[in-house]
Amino acid sequence: MDIRLTRKRLGLTQEDLAKRLGVSTRTVQNWEQGGVIPATSQRALERLLSGLEDVRGWDEVVSRLDRIIELLEVLVRKEDGDGTR
Repeated sequence: MDIRLTRKRLGLTQEDLAKRLGVSTRTVQNWEQGGVIPATSQRALERLLSGLEDVRGWDEVVSRLDRIIELLEVLVRKEDGDGTR
């Protein structure tokens, strides 16, 4: 598991992640440099990461909504008989 990449995907600082997991910032720095993650912290990280899938799913929803808005704007311009907005 790439702790640094994961932390950045979640939009957290090292300090934020440390607080959420109940460890020191130095511990997070150590993990990011390849240190061993204890099983209890590993489980806490996995719970935190379970929310990451929701974030990825939300990005897809937002992207699709943006596309729908673009298409609706095209339709409105056509109905107005005007190619500009």
